[in-house]
Amino acid sequence: MSVKITFSEELSAEGKAMNRAFKTATKRASKQAFAKRKTILVEKDGWLVRVRKDGRVWRRVKQLVPVTLP
Repeated sequence: MSVKITFSEELSAEGKAMNRAFKTATKRASKQAFAKRKTILVEKDGWLVRVRKDGRVWRRVKQLVPVTLP
């Protein structure tokens, strides 16, 4: 028995809710991190970068290897 998988460009209602929740959690975590540190590490364009509080990239730390699924 085969299962048909469909893809759409628009997120489902559940996907939109999860996206909003992750964005809120990310903002909250960033605020807490910047309260203790001047810079934090985040992923941006395939690089691990050090970011200042105003959002500017201060330094590229390491290029990340893309995840490949078997």
